Amino acid sequence: MLLIVLDFSIPPTSMNPFIKKNFSFFLVFLSAFYFPAYSHSSSSVIADILTASKTIVQVHALTEGLAPSDGRMAVVRMEKTGAGVIIDPSGIIVTNAHTVMGAQKIAIRTQDGQEIPANLLGGSGQDDIAFLKVEAGVLPFSSLADAGHLSPGDTVYSVGNSAFLNQTISEGILLGIGQRVQEPRVQAETVLLRINFKVYPGDSGTPVFGRSGNLYGITVGNAGNTAIAVSSTQINKGYLAAKKQYGF
Repeated sequence: MLLIVLDFSIPPTSMNPFIKKNFSFFLVFLSAFYFPAYSHSSSSVIADILTASKTIVQVHALTEGLAPSDGRMAVVRMEKTGAGVIIDPSGIIVTNAHTVMGAQKIAIRTQDGQEIPANLLGGSGQDDIAFLKVEAGVLPFSSLADAGHLSPGDTVYSVGNSAFLNQTISEGILLGIGQRVQEPRVQAETVLLRINFKVYPGDSGTPVFGRSGNLYGITVGNAGNTAIAVSSTQINKGYLAAKKQYGF
């Protein structure tokens, strides 16, 4: 990709007086003339990611239990927070299992500020994904993409959920793909994605989007300065199993 920066604070003194007077106009005109395809493509991707970001929710999971404190048993409360993505308009959300498993109370907060109780449908500790169900009418949702079509070097996007970078679009490069062979002579499944995203506390469950805003996976952790995400292939398997079991 070629990035050209025009950084003229004042026009050159030797410039034709007419052009000098209309210097800013000519810069805008030339930029629009020479770079229309890139500008349109870039703005289109951003628009698609912003639309997809409406499907991201904050997840709050509360666990209560008894634990020794000052020589006696006391009630201990622990709250975990993360992110999730709505993948079905009926209110099915995929998030991390480590955020919600074992919690007595789970709630989500949508992008428009709704706070809604959520029920845990089930999940996979191996893949670190879990599925929640909320009752909130028709909700915006992200379509699951086919992670099997990804290749190292592809560009992907995420939207931060941490307190440090909330609602910030990040562009990353797919560095590696983890595959699992289920049976001999059967094509390996894309299970994990490694991306050069920086992961902060609260980013668990944040989405990995393609250029059109389709969902390729959710973040489950980090390895050094890179993010590890479980792929949409595994999410789709879990989603179909939950759909069959609960009939939503």
